[in-house]
Amino acid sequence: MTASTAAIVVIGAEVLSAKVVDENGPFLLATLRARGIDTRETRTIGDDVEVIGRTVSELAASHTYVFTTGGVGPTHDDVTIAGIAKAFDVDVVQDPTLKGLIEQYYKDRLAPPHLKMAEVPRGATVNVPKGLGFVPVIRMRNVYVLPGVPALVKRCWASFEEELTRDVFFAGVLYFNVPESKIADIMTTAQRAYPAVAIGSYPRFDDGPYLVKVTFDGRNEAEVDAARSHVLAGVDTSWLVNGAP
Repeated sequence: MTASTAAIVVIGAEVLSAKVVDENGPFLLATLRARGIDTRETRTIGDDVEVIGRTVSELAASHTYVFTTGGVGPTHDDVTIAGIAKAFDVDVVQDPTLKGLIEQYYKDRLAPPHLKMAEVPRGATVNVPKGLGFVPVIRMRNVYVLPGVPALVKRCWASFEEELTRDVFFAGVLYFNVPESKIADIMTTAQRAYPAVAIGSYPRFDDGPYLVKVTFDGRNEAEVDAARSHVLAGVDTSWLVNGAP
């Protein structure tokens, strides 16, 4: 069975201009990883209907899931819904449930911009998590449309996480007190011998307890263990740092 894959699209000029530091991408990466879903790509794009449409269309066709964050508010630059609609070549319509919740919330303060938050792509599924007022999770086929506020993203995620597939990654690690160049050859041979295992090498340049961290990730526990053992067998044991964090 092929493992599920995901792509993340962070939408907002405020992120591209460094006015806001993105927290949603790292959160989604970690939670998807914990669920065993392989995130293949993340993109950060601006508030542009054409760019959103083109990006989402491309990623939705090549991934099991796509998650977008940001651009779903009441202002002129909140164009994510229009972009998602463009990606699937459908109209933007008003969801009656969202409209009712918004009207109930704002009452006599209701203004046209508020009702923009009731707009969804035609054919989308709308779920309003309990306790979030009128903040919805909008799903258009395999695309989940999330808000931009990190606290809301986390609560929205909790409302649909169990809909997603679950798999598992197996991981191994080794720490070395020598430069990467010393272990490059043995890592290359290990990668050739175990192509299904992702072997990564991460040097550090501070006063930490090791110089290089080598990781082994894969779907098959035996292959991950074998790749790690392959590297262990090809290095001098004095190069190893035991018990590093």
